[in-house]
Amino acid sequence: MPTKVCPRCKSEKNVSEFHKRRNTRDGLYRICKSCNCASVLRSYHENPQPTINRSAVWAKENRERSRQHKNESQRSLRPYYRKLALDHYGHSCVCCGEAEEVFLEIDHINNDGALHRDTEKGLRGSRICQWLVKQGFPSGFQVLCRNCNFAKFRNKGVCPHRKALSDRDVPGYLTCTG
Repeated sequence: MPTKVCPRCKSEKNVSEFHKRRNTRDGLYRICKSCNCASVLRSYHENPQPTINRSAVWAKENRERSRQHKNESQRSLRPYYRKLALDHYGHSCVCCGEAEEVFLEIDHINNDGALHRDTEKGLRGSRICQWLVKQGFPSGFQVLCRNCNFAKFRNKGVCPHRKALSDRDVPGYLTCTG
């Protein structure tokens, strides 16, 4: 494999460690990727405004591509935020105990989800998990399976599982807000 010496770190590296650049004799950038990255980060931290301005101009000129990129980025982070939320609030339905994660949802304990969505614009579906993480996992939320969450909605805030259990006077279940 061909090699090249980076003038910044003085290391001899494989040519795959250099970015491609058409207008140079060897077709490679002068400094290695790691030195280039360090340089870009250092310059950004010293003065971030030019980069922010350049990004804003690009986003304005390339609205559709910018929107696509943002959506793809958000979509790729959804499983991460969901996992963090389930790690914090629990990996099973607090009402029936369902543990299959594809069935689990985040529920507003006090049935104030509509009000919460009205005050936090754009807070729909999977974005609730991102919001919970960024807010530091506030209280007032629990994990319910889709069936219990929907039944709670249809039954004026009480899941039929809880109603049946409380009707039988099972100790400990009266205090649950499932």
